[in-house]
Amino acid sequence: MTLHYKEKTFKRIGENIEQAFTRLNEGLTMVEMIDQSSDERERDIYTKLAAMQAHHTWHSLVKLFRRIALEVDNGVPKGPGAAQKLIEQMLVRTNDRPNILSMQHREMVQKLRLFHKDFRNVNRSQHSRSELVELIEYMNEELAPSVLENVRVLALSAPGGSKLVAQLRPKSHGSETVQYDDLKTA
Repeated sequence: MTLHYKEKTFKRIGENIEQAFTRLNEGLTMVEMIDQSSDERERDIYTKLAAMQAHHTWHSLVKLFRRIALEVDNGVPKGPGAAQKLIEQMLVRTNDRPNILSMQHREMVQKLRLFHKDFRNVNRSQHSRSELVELIEYMNEELAPSVLENVRVLALSAPGGSKLVAQLRPKSHGSETVQYDDLKTA
């Protein structure tokens, strides 16, 4: 049985979401380790690991944005400034989808984008512990739930959308699974 185009799209989007939440959960674990450690050397190691997970989480979210741009918008920005253009594209609602990023998150999304760029290009230890904790907690408490909700709305607006929501089941921090069973009947 071949999957409908939208089913394939949402299966891939679900995989991108799962990857982002996995990375985010790993970052939250590192934040907990920073808080629990009394040894400054250990805290430095956990801070570097948290920075790596913040970077990986943002990278996973950008992969999700690219997937949506490619398969829903039929165009991914290229060339100089492509990352910024992709963010702008996700901030805008189109005829085919809701906005994926909310305008209220614009400033922090720019911080995340700059953090990601700095992380890739310079010394990874330059970011303060408090900045890393703020970025990871922001992604967990604000950005990831908002993006997930907007992608859920996108899925529900597609033909047979209530079935597509099942593809969007990220795991929460720890061993619990986020409950989206009620969304399948929406």
